[in-house]
Formats: sequence, structure tokens, C-alpha cells
Amino acid sequence: MAPIDVASSLGNGTVSKSESASWRIALVLEYQGSNYQGFQAQRDTPTVQGEMDQALEALMGGPIKTWGASRTDSGAHALGQVMAFTTQVPYPADVIARALNARLPADIRVQGAYEVEPGFDPRRHASSRRYQYHFLERDKHSALWRHFAYQVRGPLNVEAMGRAAACLVGRRDLSAFSSSPWTCTGPEVLQAEIQRQDDLVILAIEAQAFRP
Repeated sequence: MAPIDVASSLGNGTVSKSESASWRIALVLEYQGSNYQGFQAQRDTPTVQGEMDQALEALMGGPIKTWGASRTDSGAHALGQVMAFTTQVPYPADVIARALNARLPADIRVQGAYEVEPGFDPRRHASSRRYQYHFLERDKHSALWRHFAYQVRGPLNVEAMGRAAACLVGRRDLSAFSSSPWTCTGPEVLQAEIQRQDDLVILAIEAQAFRP
């Protein structure tokens, strides 16, 4: 998943350290999620946020509260998920990124770090979220794609899938798929399309939000 338009979400750059005794840092994460039960921290369960919190605590010398742009399912991967935290340790953002990558497991990496305004919230300020679902159209199991695609046997009707995906675009009531009530009429699906790349079929869907 690559849920955030980073350029529009993170604003216009550096915040002066003279303005406050604490600073909010936004991180852009890339991770291979096969070993984790999603992004959000859970007790006694490996998660991406849990690993980030441990690495930040070791770097900053104490507990750090973090916020993520969105939760993900178990095994989901990310190309550009944004999270944020507030710290009183005045490390430059690029130093934080390098230090975290030295402490994180190899399947989680910080691809960018930025000083942002104190009120920046990666969830509320995300312009959109974009997900991709991969279907591997192949008879034999794949050693390389087994963590990245759902394998199907037999031909997929890509044209029919494309027509069905187009019906999702617009404002839709998806409350039946959520255990929590929506506080609005429903999210706006901005794009939904099907692409074929050889024996790989990709559903790409982008929306303002997928859950309340």
C-alpha cells in the first residue's frame, strides 16, 4: 500500500526549533509486512508500529507516542505509509531516519523524515489512501510472489473485472464492511481500475478513507 500523498500532506518543510520545546516529526515508511499482524501496535503481537515504537524509544531514551496514517491487515506491505511522533530531543530529521534504519529489522525502512507543524496528524491530514491487490494467474505456485499476490488458477476476465471496479468510483456507503458507524455519508472512492502485467492482475483503488 501507498496511502499518502506525501507532498501535500507534509506541508512546506522545516519548522524552526526556536518555536517550541518539542517538535513533530513525520516518517515515510516502506515495509514488507509478512512477519507482522498489520501496522497498529497490539500487545504481545508483532506489528510494524510496535517495532517503530521500540526503535524510537531506544533512540530517544524514553517512550514515544506515535500516530499512523492508517491501519493495515496482517501481512500487508507498504511503499509509503506515513507516521508521526513528537519529541523533545532536537535531532535533525535526516539523522533520525538514519538512526532508526540502523535499529529496525531489515523488512522495515524509513524512506523519509520531515519536521512538520505541531498539529500535523497523518490520519486526518492524508489527502487519500491507495491500495493495490495482486492476483497471480498461474497454475504452479510461485516462490517469489507467495507473499505478494493471491494465486488463482484459470483465466481471469480482466474486462469484466474492470467494469465492476469502475462501479466503485464515487461516494459509496461502505458501512456494512465496518464494525464502527461512519460519521459521514461514506468515503469517496477516487479511482478503481484493473491492470494486467503478463500473468499478474492488479486491482488499484484509491479513496479518501476506507473506514471511519
